[in-house]
Amino acid sequence: MSGIAGILSFDKSVQTSVLIKRLISGLAHRGPDGMNHWASGHVSMGCCLLRNTPQARAEKQPLVTRQQDLALVMDGRLDNRNELFEQLKPDFPRDLAPDSAFVLAAYLCWGEDCPRYLLGDFAFVIWDARRQKMFCARDRMGAAGFSFHYGKHFFAFATGSEALLSLPGVNNTPNKNYIACIFVPEFENRGDRHSWYQDVKGLLPGESLSVDIDGELRIQRYCDFEPMDDRRYASYGESEEHFLSVFGRAVGDRMRNPGDIAIMMSGGLDSAGIVAMTHRLMYESPGKRLHSYSAIDDVSASCIESRCIESLAENLGTVKHTVSVPSFQGMVSVDDLREVAWANAQPVFNSILLPALMCLAASRDGQKVLLHGASGDIAMRAPNYYPYALLQKGDFLSAWHESQAASKNNYYLQEQSPISIFLRSILFATVPPAVQAWRRRKQYEKQISPMENSLINPEFARSIHLHEQLEEEFYSKQKAAREDARRYQMQQALAVVCSGLSGYNSVAGRFGMEARDPWADSRVLDFFFRLPVENKVRNGWTKFPVRSAFKDELPTIVRQRHDKRHLGWKFTYRLLEESKDLVRDTMETGLYLVEDFVDVKSVQAVFQRFCTHGDHASKQAVFDLLTLNLWLQRIKTL
Repeated sequence: MSGIAGILSFDKSVQTSVLIKRLISGLAHRGPDGMNHWASGHVSMGCCLLRNTPQARAEKQPLVTRQQDLALVMDGRLDNRNELFEQLKPDFPRDLAPDSAFVLAAYLCWGEDCPRYLLGDFAFVIWDARRQKMFCARDRMGAAGFSFHYGKHFFAFATGSEALLSLPGVNNTPNKNYIACIFVPEFENRGDRHSWYQDVKGLLPGESLSVDIDGELRIQRYCDFEPMDDRRYASYGESEEHFLSVFGRAVGDRMRNPGDIAIMMSGGLDSAGIVAMTHRLMYESPGKRLHSYSAIDDVSASCIESRCIESLAENLGTVKHTVSVPSFQGMVSVDDLREVAWANAQPVFNSILLPALMCLAASRDGQKVLLHGASGDIAMRAPNYYPYALLQKGDFLSAWHESQAASKNNYYLQEQSPISIFLRSILFATVPPAVQAWRRRKQYEKQISPMENSLINPEFARSIHLHEQLEEEFYSKQKAAREDARRYQMQQALAVVCSGLSGYNSVAGRFGMEARDPWADSRVLDFFFRLPVENKVRNGWTKFPVRSAFKDELPTIVRQRHDKRHLGWKFTYRLLEESKDLVRDTMETGLYLVEDFVDVKSVQAVFQRFCTHGDHASKQAVFDLLTLNLWLQRIKTL
């Protein structure tokens, strides 16, 4: 996605025209199609442009009106251009104007209410000289990142938080809560405005921000998902038709790009559904080809993930680009792996090495947009004991048949007996939410603290009151679930979707690309939030709408797959194997940067286990420690 940045000074001591050059130079990797900035008085704005749509071919940003009274920078894409054109009746051509022109026209019409009318993945900022005010907004799903620093002398924003560290007075001190999350995954620390740096914050999805020349800042929500009752369908066929309509629009909107269509394709249903729908819609894009980017096993015949990928590519006729692991033969190399992981180490980036390498390969091929399906699990998730929905309707026979099927086909339940699934479903259907919350609270109070078996330094944990934060996090969740279970589940799902979207787009941005996920489309999420449970899971199969709607396109091996095996761990293992000297030197003598955060004895024990047994847990722990150490080492120089 494009890189945008800007500064609004509150006094004359801040030379914004000088500082904006620092900001956008820190975002240069995001903008392969040109870098530009604009300054006027107390404000400067800049853009490193990625031409991500056909209409962006002649786009120039910052976009400034003839009167110089409005200036805009935008990152992202709009998906409701036609509707906006009919509402706004602008004086520019519908099919040729870039999306930024639609945003500026929307602001002229609706002012600070304009984000309510916009659909897509975006972050934008408008300087309004008439009101001496800067207005910022982030899309409702959080696909486009937006970081800011608000200090005594100026307000500054940027697409990436690290770019802001180049400004005077913006400290590179890391956020200790985020470091704690590495060692105590149960500490989710979601939903706040903080970033990995203490002095940098961010807008949440569906929020806007305004700040004026006097430094008065206001943040407000312009969009909230509200829980609604399930939709009623006359038949399953009707709900499937609705799914195809909604999902088709989401995929079609994300196919709008200047070149061929490219997708990060695994062997799972999430990306398979996108490939199948893209294949259906390709007739609307004559001359374009569908490229798939995938990781396969060296011995593909013994790997179901690899067999599914190869079968999908053959059935749907994709131009296949692959890398075989762990040998790293194909579109990326071991040298690429080392460079991506260690040159700019960052905990979030290094947690998704496979997508990072896919983005690198696609970028080298000239792709600017890469579709993916990271949010599919969240979008289509149904309660584990889903037969409860049939029990609540009094259909005991169907609930029993589903319990039997789930024990065979359902990824989450296939290890349980049908009678166990059926009885638990009865409890789920009959026990009030308050009683379920009480039961979870008692279980939480009895369990061992998640800090007991972690590498975290007890002194560090006490200094940030981690135990108290964990308790507060747990009890606040229980209260929210007890008061409005549906709202709570929706908010939790949206938080996970936002986290995934921002991570994938940050990684894609490193290679001058944009990542797009149709499963994270607000219309798709609304469809699944309101889809009856029994339509999400059938005959024990999760994600049934995809299995059913694309039965003619998807190979049997893909439609009947119910495991979640993937090859991401092979990237980490090969990286550690290729970095033996770095691992040894860091673990033995170079952990001084993280020693305040970890328990040294526990780390030594883990490293010993890593050297002797090399089990998954020890490898993951060593990898996390190495990543954190290299990140802390790198940001000291920022």
